Amino acid sequence: MAELKKSSRPDVDIEADIQDLIAHYPPLQSDRFHLKVMVKDGIVTLAGHTKSRITRGYLIERVQGVAGVQAVNYAALYDEETIRLDVGRCLAQGVIANAAYGTVVLTGSLPKGIEAASVVNEVARVAGVENVVTKFD
Repeated sequence: MAELKKSSRPDVDIEADIQDLIAHYPPLQSDRFHLKVMVKDGIVTLAGHTKSRITRGYLIERVQGVAGVQAVNYAALYDEETIRLDVGRCLAQGVIANAAYGTVVLTGSLPKGIEAASVVNEVARVAGVENVVTKFD
């Protein structure tokens, strides 16, 4: 969580500025339905998913600059690029992962001796993964 300067401003105004920022930055426009913004006493909590690391970083940086923001908690804000790469580290050769807003779709072929349930359980433990769908050959 990033600590910022003190300033008093109504939480509703801070949230409105953040929603405006999201609505007017094209890469965030498609992500906006997958983001949650909560403001309490100037402390902003960002949660949900963005498509890219760059967009996630942009959002965090810009929110920190909104007037009245005391701190930003983004521990529950994930990006699909990172999820896909993290999931890929725990997959066997022949299995392909794609991520879309917290849902990971696994395709390809499981190697002999590896059960789908064990792969799903491991993928489900990756930070930001909310749902795992399998479509193995």
